[in-house]
Amino acid sequence: MAVGRSLIDATSGLTPIDFGLFGRAGDLLLSSEWLDAYNSSFIQTGVISLAIHGAVELGERITSIDSRIWFSLLAQVGVTILLVLATRRAVTHIRGACPPWLELCVGVVALIGQTTWTAYISGHPSDAVVAVLWILAAADARDDRPVRAGLLLALSAGFKQWGLLGAPLLLLGPRTTRSIKGFSVQLAGTLAMYAPFFIWGEFNTFDKEWTVASLSLPRLFLPADAFFPWWMRLVQGAFVLVAGAVAARAVRVRATAVWIVPAVLVLARVLSEPFGNYYHWSAFDLIALVGVAGLLLDGRLWPRIAIGVGLYIELLALYFPAGLSSAMFVYRLVFACALIALGIRSSTIRSPAFDSG
Repeated sequence: MAVGRSLIDATSGLTPIDFGLFGRAGDLLLSSEWLDAYNSSFIQTGVISLAIHGAVELGERITSIDSRIWFSLLAQVGVTILLVLATRRAVTHIRGACPPWLELCVGVVALIGQTTWTAYISGHPSDAVVAVLWILAAADARDDRPVRAGLLLALSAGFKQWGLLGAPLLLLGPRTTRSIKGFSVQLAGTLAMYAPFFIWGEFNTFDKEWTVASLSLPRLFLPADAFFPWWMRLVQGAFVLVAGAVAARAVRVRATAVWIVPAVLVLARVLSEPFGNYYHWSAFDLIALVGVAGLLLDGRLWPRIAIGVGLYIELLALYFPAGLSSAMFVYRLVFACALIALGIRSSTIRSPAFDSG
């Protein structure tokens, strides 16, 4: 199982990516010098994520249990619980009810597959957390609960700054004017978390530059090994927001929009990344798992079998030989398009808020 594998990794000395870096920043966050937690440009994760890293470091000092073991359990169990909650919320929203066996299956697949292990070994479980929080926020937006949706989006930005890009999910509400309330809550919550570091601390996050990889959308406009500074991140963010807004307006009347629009947002973000890391797909994989869970309840047999097999291959992508990375990249794009198309065509119920509006 994924949890067992990660515990073996932890006890054998295999350290997740950026684990030491985030651990030191988390320690600083939980100290009297907390305003300087973002003093390194390499700290590109959210304040909640840093607090978790600081907590597991503190747990090691108190219990003498390796912080990687604490991090493994917290990351994987936490992601699985949130995934099951997102599945229940999304499927109930789409179909009126979510059978307990489906929630159990989703949790088991997450634990025995690569998704939760990837959340641990990548050192970035926050990517997965953002994905499931987006699904919950999308369901609240469609149920005309913009304040709660905005709070969830602000919470996602606390795990990763790119959680802010979930703003188009608020357009899924039945009344656009009420979306403004959600935007206000999202912005206020995010500013409350980050403004103290930016105003009074040593905030160097925006000094970071990335190197453009060959297999990336920015490579179409930039030479190989060009630098990708934060102002280009803002351009990337604008691209993601536009893609999400277009998708939200296009499918907002369909209940499956609760996972389709988060999937589009994550895909737009992954495809526009200047470099490719395997864990960048983990957010999409979890959304795909929720989407497939809903589609499995559809009455048509062959589409259910096909999409289930497709998801199985998708979740095994990490185990394919490195020489097939380009082929798997293409497969993931094809699978994503097929999944979204099935979601749009799937027979669904509407949100009561839409019926009354």
